[in-house]
Amino acid sequence: MSQCSLARSEHLVDLLQRWRHSLVELDLAWNVIADPDMLDDALEALAGNPSHSVLETLNLSGTGVSSRGIRSVMAGCPKIESLNLTSCRVLPRGMKRLHKDKDLHQLRKEILK
Repeated sequence: MSQCSLARSEHLVDLLQRWRHSLVELDLAWNVIADPDMLDDALEALAGNPSHSVLETLNLSGTGVSSRGIRSVMAGCPKIESLNLTSCRVLPRGMKRLHKDKDLHQLRKEILK
């Protein structure tokens, strides 16, 4: 779903709610999203049931994701191994990078405190 225009939030929210139990990898990089809160809402829907989450890789590069969306992913997707936040314009500088291994563990620790 990378680089597509997502104009209506309910479509993405519904899609992620419906398939969150089987999504292992999700690429939402460089999407043009009309509603600034839509991506965060969609990530909350994706992370809504941590015991059933199988998500391992999430690419949000170049999106308008905020700390609220990242917090949802860190809390609700316990199996995540790779989180790409490069060029995310809303996030603070130190967070805008590819997070894996120890770096991902540190991000989870910091954002969930």
